[in-house]
Amino acid sequence: MDNQIPISPLRARMIEDMTVHKLGSKTQSAYVRAVKNLAKYLKRSPDIANAEDLRAFQLDMVARGVSRTTINAHLSGLRLFFGVLPVGVRDPARGRALF
Repeated sequence: MDNQIPISPLRARMIEDMTVHKLGSKTQSAYVRAVKNLAKYLKRSPDIANAEDLRAFQLDMVARGVSRTTINAHLSGLRLFFGVLPVGVRDPARGRALF
């Protein structure tokens, strides 16, 4: 019997892409946690976040006293999520992630 917890297709894709980029397991965990925290903050799927959602999330982290190191780690994870994956916030004028 397989005891693995099922994961969403979006998370599976993110993990695959991080593996392709040869990110270490701790980095992968931190990046997944960043996207999970964004989803928790938004109370919806993170792949439909817009630039204002991301700004509000950053301001919330600052207001809660989250360390600069943690904020930067979250931003790196979100850059990968929105920049590498074929979902998320895009700047139509530049065709790239807004973040």
